[in-house]
Amino acid sequence: MFIGLYMIFLNVPLLMVVAFLLLTLAVGLYYSRKTTTLREYTVGNKQFATATLVATVLATNYGAGGLVRSVQQVHHLGLYYIIYSLLANLDYWIIIRPLALRMTPFMQNLSMAETIGSVYGKYPRVITALACIGASIAGLAIQITVISQVISICCIDAVNPKPKYITILATLILIFYSSFGGIRAVTFTDVLQFITFSIIIPFLAIWMFYKINNPVAESISFLQAQEKFQFKTLLRFDTKLVAIMSLILSGMAAGINPTMVQRIYMSSGPIQAQKVFLYSGLFSWLIKIIIILIGLFVFVQVPELSIEAIWPYIMKNISSFSQGLVSISLLAMAMSTADSKLNACAVMVSHDILESIRGVKRVPYTHQLRLARLTSLVIGLCAMVLAFYRKDLFNLLKLIFAFTVPIITAPFVLAILGFRGSGRTALIGMATGIVTIIAWNQWIEPTTGIDGAFVSMLANGLAMLAAHYSLPQLPGTGWIEPDDELKQIRQAHTRKWARRKEACKALFSKDNLANLQPTTVRLVGVSLYVITTAFVDRFIMGVMHPTYWPIFQIMVGACFAGYGIFIPKNKFPSWLVARYWLIGLAFCFPVNSIWHFWHATDSLLTLTLTLVHLSITLWVLPLYLGLLVGIPLIIVYAICCIKALWLWGTMSLLLLGIGLLICVIIIFDKFRNNSYENQNTYLKNQQKLRETQKLKSLAYNLHMDTTPVISQEEEDGMILEKVVKDVTQSVSFIDDTTPLYKQDFQSIINKFSEWAIFLKQQAKSKDHILLLPTAISINQLINKIEVALEREMENGPRLFIEHKDNTVPVKIVCDVNQIIHLLVTAILRTAKSDVLETQFVRVYLYTTHLQYEVHEPIDNGYAPAMVFSAIAFVISSSHLPLAELPKVQSYYEPNRDNKETSKQTAYRPLAQTHIDLGKKTIERIMHTHYGYLEISNQGAILLVLPWDVTKIREEMIAKLPITHLTSEAPITPKEQADSMMVLMQFHEYVCQVAEVDPGMIAEILLLLRRCYGFKRHASGQLFYVRAVGIAQWVATWIFHSPKPIYASLLYDLVRYTRLPLSYIKANYNRGIFCFVENVLNIDQHQEMAKSLLYVTNRFKEAINQDHLSVLYIKLAERLYDLRYAKNYNNLEAVRQMAKETLTVDIELAKKYLESEIAKELETAAKQALAFCNAAVQAD
Repeated sequence: MFIGLYMIFLNVPLLMVVAFLLLTLAVGLYYSRKTTTLREYTVGNKQFATATLVATVLATNYGAGGLVRSVQQVHHLGLYYIIYSLLANLDYWIIIRPLALRMTPFMQNLSMAETIGSVYGKYPRVITALACIGASIAGLAIQITVISQVISICCIDAVNPKPKYITILATLILIFYSSFGGIRAVTFTDVLQFITFSIIIPFLAIWMFYKINNPVAESISFLQAQEKFQFKTLLRFDTKLVAIMSLILSGMAAGINPTMVQRIYMSSGPIQAQKVFLYSGLFSWLIKIIIILIGLFVFVQVPELSIEAIWPYIMKNISSFSQGLVSISLLAMAMSTADSKLNACAVMVSHDILESIRGVKRVPYTHQLRLARLTSLVIGLCAMVLAFYRKDLFNLLKLIFAFTVPIITAPFVLAILGFRGSGRTALIGMATGIVTIIAWNQWIEPTTGIDGAFVSMLANGLAMLAAHYSLPQLPGTGWIEPDDELKQIRQAHTRKWARRKEACKALFSKDNLANLQPTTVRLVGVSLYVITTAFVDRFIMGVMHPTYWPIFQIMVGACFAGYGIFIPKNKFPSWLVARYWLIGLAFCFPVNSIWHFWHATDSLLTLTLTLVHLSITLWVLPLYLGLLVGIPLIIVYAICCIKALWLWGTMSLLLLGIGLLICVIIIFDKFRNNSYENQNTYLKNQQKLRETQKLKSLAYNLHMDTTPVISQEEEDGMILEKVVKDVTQSVSFIDDTTPLYKQDFQSIINKFSEWAIFLKQQAKSKDHILLLPTAISINQLINKIEVALEREMENGPRLFIEHKDNTVPVKIVCDVNQIIHLLVTAILRTAKSDVLETQFVRVYLYTTHLQYEVHEPIDNGYAPAMVFSAIAFVISSSHLPLAELPKVQSYYEPNRDNKETSKQTAYRPLAQTHIDLGKKTIERIMHTHYGYLEISNQGAILLVLPWDVTKIREEMIAKLPITHLTSEAPITPKEQADSMMVLMQFHEYVCQVAEVDPGMIAEILLLLRRCYGFKRHASGQLFYVRAVGIAQWVATWIFHSPKPIYASLLYDLVRYTRLPLSYIKANYNRGIFCFVENVLNIDQHQEMAKSLLYVTNRFKEAINQDHLSVLYIKLAERLYDLRYAKNYNNLEAVRQMAKETLTVDIELAKKYLESEIAKELETAAKQALAFCNAAVQAD
């Protein structure tokens, strides 16, 4: 006994197998955290990483039976099985991946049987579960058979070996962690097992390659001489070819199995599932090729081996340590497949069959878990019994096909594609499939060897469709429309291809070609290289080959040199020169290389010439064009010259390695240089942009210097300091016993108007006047938004665009950059970053109208309206029900508050914990585009934008009714220059004495010039000069507050030009708008005295500041008009102004303002009266 144990410890492969089994058990137990629901036991938390899911898909799909069977069948069947293996691998891409994109309605299901049950009812669900269990038992039997064979090989050198006991132990281990840990334990053990066999299998291929004694070229010739590896055998139409084709189709259909569907349901959404099977298909090809190479290497060594002797031969011809690694690999592949099948079967029994029998009742999770564990144990034991009595892996594979493909594949695929049939329809199809496969296996397969699973699946699907269309059906059956998820994926795919198509078109556009114009040095250098290689090539190849080809090369090289030396640089367009430069390079390098491939007599010379051409191509052309030329060049060379390359042996491989190393160095250097060039280009563009902005600013600001005298940081600090000062001043009027009312809080909150200015500067607001409207199509706008989202986030939100009516415009006119920023901000605000994989953002487009009042009269009279066509964007997350989206109306009035919306989105400053910069950005851009904004509590956003923003702007500004303004005296050039100087001096003065925003002052001045033109006031002064004069007095008297200064410049625009108040509201903050409105409402000076009588409480210094500011503006206007009284034609109006000033204005100034203002008013009024009296006497 002790000797036997000693011999077992000396058995290295057996020890390695035991160690791996213990490691697998430890990993399974570590990740077997306690689950609380059957969903977590089945599909986990649906937050697995894509790499984890790829590993578990490959580990589940590549069982040990697949490795053993593939090596055996490649050796036995040759090219037939190779084609089968490669084509069957396409099921990831052409079947499972497209189906995964359509499975959004079923992503919350737990199993394939539940999906079929949700569409067809409980009886098809039970049949599906039973068929899947039968297929899983056969699949488990394959893996247990391989485990038994592996352990038998490991126990060859042991004394008194008991391989069956170790096989039972391995099976119990996988049953244990699969049943107790759930899908989480299965997934992470699959990752371990995938890493294990994906590392070991390539080493096994290398070991088998080194065992080949013949040279590579001789081995290739040997394979070509074997009939089973000749392509002509595939062209013979016989039963063997039909059998292989049927096996390929059955294998591809069998890819839709319970474990693969479960991996889809473990994904966070269809997008992740699509990525999982895309990457799985790529890695699967690599694994499949390595497995095929193992079979080929074994066949080259011993072509006469029988199927049963192949794996014993492999194990005997490698070292003990290598035997242990291969055994571990086979165990890993077997267990990774077996545990997934056990988990799927446990779920179908405890969930699908139990729920179908008892109905949808809440069953305690502990009972379900016990049933699942018992199911795992029973199915594992049944598979073990089957494995000990049926060891042919290929027949077991066909048994899997017979259980699943004829019965469940067709109903499942039809359900995913949108077919909704009754339970009777599904049962008819399933019964047809069962009868067909039984009859086929009984009478057809024994004589032909053709597998009937795929034919039975077609019979199943056709029977279902025939039953559906021939028998009466209940309402709600038939084909349904694709869901929004699938539509979004299709839209995104279409837009992505459209962008790629545009990028390809732009690749060879004139602008891009102009950047590729070669320098003289490059032209001459390439010409010397081309001519030299042509002479060398001609000298080496001799007279046996045509002479015309080197002559063509020499001619092209001469053209390059002649143009670079003799022709002036700017004689031809740069894009034309670049086009012919690229044509010449294409002829001299890739075309020349391909010509040498077909006329090669010296493969080493061809390889050298190709590598040098490739290096020169990468050096001369931009990196993207060099790779575009170089990669096809390498592929063509590999196809044409790989066989000849092997004959040169080490020399050719060394040369190839050196050449590729040089190419990699060139590519790396190009990447680095491109990075530097991009950085320099960016800095130059930024500098150019600053210079352009400076020029625009000069023109925009009427040649005024708007550079702030302090830094941005200092200005921000001053603004914040001013806010604190104002709030402190407001709070200082409150003691501990004073009750506070809503008006009191509002008076304190109003002190934060300067904070709005600070936010506007921090968010880099875009002034309305500086809009650059351009026309852009809706499709182009959506493409630009998607590109901006990709730049904003690595995995940005997905967009689903839907036109809700046929009148949505094809193009809109807007500031494209601002609208892109607006929509990106709104989309990011709507999307939830933690569910981007499972949800998308819906953008619905409607046609509506925007309505603006032409003017808002002070006397509350009738206000005519302007109506503009508009487009509404309703933006929401996909999880939000359609009933909770904002209802789009026929008309929107942006300058009127929506009472319902204001209740839903009421601003509560005291409860707010942070400042919503995103909302401020959206509001600002919407205002500058005269739009309408509505944000609901549910997160949906309604944006209404005009079709053409220039129409609204021109209607509001350029076509103002200013015909009543006096314009008797024409303006002279000198007066025009003097008025410009007045504006410049005012801008400089007000920016020095008051805390104003220079940009906003410049904007208002430009608005004054545009709206007033050269019209004159009754005083004879130009309107904008008069407005500046009034504002200068206001700035002198109340320099601490900028809002009265802005209002003093703007309010006369509304009075005299009928500029809509909605324009003021849309383009300036609410504080300025309220000031302008207050000034307009108090049109008579007597009304000012009445309004000031309301200030009777002890908070008057804080609350009455706005009233006093209005008084300052009105008295500044009166003072300015009195000082220019001599220019009035109506002397009686001047006399009335002077008398009103002496009786009303002076008293208001003495009572509420400073005495100096009263003195200045008194002096100006007396001077005006004196002028009137003198004029009367002169008449």
